[in-house]
Amino acid sequence: MKRCKGRDWRRGGFTMIELVSVIAILSILMAVAVPQMISYTWAAQRVSATTEAQVVADAVQRYFYDKKEEGSLGPKTVWKLMNLDINGADNLIKDYIAGGHQEARIVSVSTDITSGQLKSLVYETKYCRVSITIDEDGNRTLTDEIIN
Repeated sequence: MKRCKGRDWRRGGFTMIELVSVIAILSILMAVAVPQMISYTWAAQRVSATTEAQVVADAVQRYFYDKKEEGSLGPKTVWKLMNLDINGADNLIKDYIAGGHQEARIVSVSTDITSGQLKSLVYETKYCRVSITIDEDGNRTLTDEIIN
């Protein structure tokens, strides 16, 4: 910092070179840090959506088992789950799951009507779409894709 000498007044402050140097250093730090933070945010959204998709799949499976025990499991029951908003007022599985991501929905569901076994489910948030496929042994295969 440079001080002006002269008459009775004193002026304190930073020189133009000091200000430009600080701005240049901050710009370089931001250029490195911001992309890293964005990738961490996307990774967190992806993991969160994958985890929640599995929770939703469990809830749908319990819903199907209950409907099968009631004797009301049919194509119409499965069809009602298509495009279902998880946080909506008309959520059919609200007794099996508490909330979810904002704007999260079940895109599609496939099930074996006779056994009540869930075969596949596609879950979507505004960031990510997760597909879960369940084989006859109950093993799950997950695939996810980022939505731009």
